[in-house]
Amino acid sequence: MAENFTIYAPIDGELISLTHVPDPVFSERMLGDGIAIDPIGDTIVAPFDGEIINFNPALHAFTIAKDGVELLIHVGVETVMLNGEGFAPLVAQGDKVVKGQPLLQFHPTFLSQRLSCAYVLLVVTSPAGALLVNRAPEGHTATGTPLFQVLLQKETSSAADNTVQKSTSVLANVRLYDNPEQLVSIHIANGKIEKIVPTQESCPGQLDGKGNYVLPGLIDLHIHGFGGFGPEIGTQESLLRMSQVLLEQGVTSFCPTLYCGQPADMENLLRTLSPVVGTEKGARILGFHLEGPFISPQKPGVMKPQDIAPASLETFERLYQAAQGKIASMTFAPEVAGIEPVVNFCKEKGILLQAGHTNATYEEMLQAKSWGVHHVTHFCNAMSPLHHRAPGAVGAALMDNNFSCEIIADGVHVHPAIISFLRRVKSSRKIVLVTDALLPTGQPEPPFYANREEVILEGGVWRRKADHVIAGSALTMLQGVKNLMAWGYSLEDAVACASTNPARLLGLNDRGMIKEGACADLILLDKNLNLKKVFRG
Repeated sequence: MAENFTIYAPIDGELISLTHVPDPVFSERMLGDGIAIDPIGDTIVAPFDGEIINFNPALHAFTIAKDGVELLIHVGVETVMLNGEGFAPLVAQGDKVVKGQPLLQFHPTFLSQRLSCAYVLLVVTSPAGALLVNRAPEGHTATGTPLFQVLLQKETSSAADNTVQKSTSVLANVRLYDNPEQLVSIHIANGKIEKIVPTQESCPGQLDGKGNYVLPGLIDLHIHGFGGFGPEIGTQESLLRMSQVLLEQGVTSFCPTLYCGQPADMENLLRTLSPVVGTEKGARILGFHLEGPFISPQKPGVMKPQDIAPASLETFERLYQAAQGKIASMTFAPEVAGIEPVVNFCKEKGILLQAGHTNATYEEMLQAKSWGVHHVTHFCNAMSPLHHRAPGAVGAALMDNNFSCEIIADGVHVHPAIISFLRRVKSSRKIVLVTDALLPTGQPEPPFYANREEVILEGGVWRRKADHVIAGSALTMLQGVKNLMAWGYSLEDAVACASTNPARLLGLNDRGMIKEGACADLILLDKNLNLKKVFRG
């Protein structure tokens, strides 16, 4: 069976965006995904074990194949050394090659005369489809360093056989999370809960829940990726695969979250991804969460400062149009100049406004509340702290019960004692569990990349490899539920934080609860809260 594999840099050079390739006509007609290198070295080597299936010196191109996946390597030299005279091939069509084996040697004349726009373009194509994940960030790369992994298409299935993606007629012998004393049967029709009755005798089509707990499906409103999939990959396929793997984790609805980026880049990403929203077979996509670009330069977190943009209604309208209106929420700093027209637009369109990555004063937070902003992004993280003379954003969110608080309950982003304290001073209706998980969460093998930076798992969180600064969470929603209970929350409170409250925030009255007429998005847990089955209504 074909296995996933890594593609390594075939030459020393600088990784550049495909948009910087000086021959866009060539790259745009490739039916695949790729990366470009401005070469520094003088030899191209095999980026993986494979076979040369095509070698065309006249077009400065050759193709290496492995397990049905083809990697086309195109050497662009503009007008310098045409017709293959710029390099000497060291292999021929039909040759078997191994990783690191020299394939092509540049002529010294090419190295001395080449223009700065020379490049090596690598494009992956596959009849069966292949996905590139864990891309190396732009910048210098040395021969033999990982560029990305090729993930081959396979039928998705849960190793524990714990995922059911269609409704069953009756789920019998289960305990409701908020009333565990009685065994009940949940009757499901057309993806909806038809009725809930005490379990009596078995009936046709019944699935025995064996006395396990049943909870509404988990809803994650802030998540960047999972299992190596996510919006930052930039393909519709990756977003759909993220939906599939999240369902296997008990998440039945989610908001894929975009990092703060250059507005034009965010626009292009939304334009690419939005057409598949509503076609997913896994966890339902509720709409995109935009974490920026109108955030505070003083509180960027791991967002790139150069990507932070001044507030502009025109900019946001373009983002909204690119997303085909499929924006569920936006994180912004309420103190930035010119933000109020954007706030008003979001309110008109039903977009959840989240104050975050903000250096707002207490008074500015109260002003935002008067505009209708009642939710904060990852409470305590990337926001002005509580001080006895300046309560800041943390103080406003903590003391004013109009604000609901998004929390990353991994015990690192916020101390468990603060999460326990939050429950004592705020209604459980005002606490929303999220993961803010990064793309490599749940990914089995390195290298791990998030937001085009290499990260490592250390102390239960992802940290940038370069400086060990926390880059984001490795939390799952189910582990977050378990953590809340370990820190003093009841099961009913934890479910409210993980399902009911997120649904209410987005105005969804058909999920996040178990009642007649609700969507039959359900998860089955044993007494230790281990996931047994998932139902997508």
